[in-house]
Amino acid sequence: MKSLNDRQQKIQEYFIEHKTAKIKDILSMFPHGVSVERRTVIRDLEKLYSRGFIAKYGKGRGAYYSISDSHILFKDIDSKNIFPHHLMIVK
Repeated sequence: MKSLNDRQQKIQEYFIEHKTAKIKDILSMFPHGVSVERRTVIRDLEKLYSRGFIAKYGKGRGAYYSISDSHILFKDIDSKNIFPHHLMIVK
């Protein structure tokens, strides 16, 4: 699976901070000198959706996106505290 590019990471950070957004909110993140097409933002959102990071609600211009429940549930888990270092992983 390919990693996220800089623009997609910026969009991901927006969702972490704001939780929900419409496409126009994402477009407004970029300075006026930076040209980001609406279609590009839609593709970026589709990638984040396919990875389970966001959920989509509605269709067309009324659609909005929200950080997924599963991402919220697992983002703060510290595996080092849950699984002690002395556990051995058996393959």
